[in-house]
Parts: sequence; structure tokens; C-alpha cells
Amino acid sequence: MSRTWDGLLSVADTLTRVGAAYIPGHLMRSTLPVHSIERLMAHWDDLVMDVYLPQQATYRTRRYGRLLARYKADRTYSFEALPHNEFQQSAEVVPLYGGRTRTFAPIAASILLSEPLLALVRADLGVIAAVESGTRTFYVGLHMVRIAAPRGEARPPVPEGRHCDGHHYVAMHLVARRQCSGGESLIYLPGADSPFLREKLMAELDTLIVDDRRVEHEVTPIRAIGSGGLRDMLLVDFDSFSDLK
Repeated sequence: MSRTWDGLLSVADTLTRVGAAYIPGHLMRSTLPVHSIERLMAHWDDLVMDVYLPQQATYRTRRYGRLLARYKADRTYSFEALPHNEFQQSAEVVPLYGGRTRTFAPIAASILLSEPLLALVRADLGVIAAVESGTRTFYVGLHMVRIAAPRGEARPPVPEGRHCDGHHYVAMHLVARRQCSGGESLIYLPGADSPFLREKLMAELDTLIVDDRRVEHEVTPIRAIGSGGLRDMLLVDFDSFSDLK
């Protein structure tokens, strides 16, 4: 794990300097138990329609769950599955939904506390702890999301457009990508005309992690190749427990 840890420390340095960093999938996979990614990926076939898209669009399915990641004296984290709750973002941060609460289908506690999912969250926290001096307990929000594009059509993974999410940090993990083009992630400094980082997540567990207080992001539409395409993501939000309690 030493080379993995060195790689994550390099990511933390980039995140500290510019507010966003890319983590290649092979580095993320090295943090997971052997063969466990296949078990995790299977859960994306059991998502529920997101009914909050504009114009009653039906191309996005998802589930949502919450964890408390508690920082311990031995510099590790313990995890507790929190009761299911509504999800809300300020209208000032994400105007599309007008600040209203959204109720998504829950992620089962058995999935929230499964070893492959917690391994990904631990890796994210390893980066964040290096930035934050390892002293924080975090509320963690987890969004399992699938974007499906029919034959010959394009669909926007992020109908909000260019935005920030109103959290402290956000990690974006590619779980699967099949028969689609597009889907390039763009990261901007607030007010900038052009992105300073462009990254198309292509390989399993390719990841972007951003300091959501410092940058904005968007994703270009995906377009189906052949009979239809899909893009599965695990989006993980981190908010400091000490700031929110």
C-alpha cells in the first residue's frame, strides 16, 4: 500500500494547490479488496427513476444514502449508516431545483457499509485528511447515479450545467461506462471563461475530487454508440461535522 499512499498524497498536494485533482482508476482499485468492484457495480442495476429532472425526463436513475465518518485517535475512520433523509441544495447554489427538498430511493445500509464502498470512501478521506491535517469527522452523502442515452441520442449527465454543489469536497467515481461518447468533466475557477482541468473518465474507478468551495464543474453530454449507452457514477459529498452540527 505504500505506493498507493504515495499516490494519494500526490493527489492531496494537487487538490491543495488548485482545488481539484484526478485519480487514475488503477490507483483507486488498489485500495479495494480483490474482485470486490464487480460486486459493487452490480448495485447500479437496481436504481430508481430520478423524478426531479426538467421536463419530466427519464434518463437518470439513482439512489442516495448517508454515512457519518468519525475520525479516531489512531488516525483511521469508523463509519455509521445514518437514517435515510431528504436531499436539499440551496437555490443560490443550484438554481435548477429552486431549493426544494428531493426524496431519492435509499441505498440499503448493507450496501453503505459494504467493504468495497467503504474502501472508496476511505481512499477519498485519505486525500481529504492530508489536505485538512486529518482532524475532521465528516457527514458523507453517497449518490449512485446512472445516465442512459438511447440509440443515436445525447443526454446531459449534469442537467444543472456549470455549478458547485454546496459541500466541502465532492469525489466523482466512474463505476462503468458502456457504448457512449462524450462525458468530459470540466473544472473551472469561479468566473473563469475556460476550464483549467478537462478529464474524460474512461477507465473503471477513474476519479475526480474537488474542493467544492473553490471550483465549479460540469460534464458534457454523453451520446449513445450503437443500441444505447450508459454512464454509472458514484458521487460522494463530504461536509465537516464540526461545521454543520
